[in-house]
Amino acid sequence: LLAERGTADTTIAEITARANLGFGTFYLYFQSKEELLGTVVSEGMAGLLRELDRATADLDDLAERQRAAIRAYLRFAHDNGDLFQIMLRAAPSWADLVQRYQQPFLERTEAFLREGMAAGKVSAGSVELRANMILACVRWMGMWWVDHEEPTPDEVADELIGFIESGIGQPETPATT
Repeated sequence: LLAERGTADTTIAEITARANLGFGTFYLYFQSKEELLGTVVSEGMAGLLRELDRATADLDDLAERQRAAIRAYLRFAHDNGDLFQIMLRAAPSWADLVQRYQQPFLERTEAFLREGMAAGKVSAGSVELRANMILACVRWMGMWWVDHEEPTPDEVADELIGFIESGIGQPETPATT
């Protein structure tokens, strides 16, 4: 219901009716819609972090970890469209909460870039700017699924990873002799 209509346009009576709960029961668990929203976003983002940890735990190669994290993020977004819809419609006051949960993604991406630059596998540049650009691309693609069913998460991940790793540079032209 929150994903469909947003918090401003959803009443507690509608929430309890959809959940087949008495109106007063809501207040046994939450003091307000805002508290409910905070819990939904917190638990959803914690689930996403667990999924990222699971997807990357056994990978030693830094690039493979980054690819696996992007795939896991996009699959989670695809499979949890309602959560991402709620985050899209969340009041600006929830920006701090969402930012707090995005910080680990940002830190992982910065570590990937630093290691890649040190190993000569990533061109030199601003780690902070690049990490934020990558996160913005991944987050936007996660949000994109709010309104789309295709392509699959793996197809989007392949395109996004290719974009991140190679950019949109000009295609190679065949050598002429």
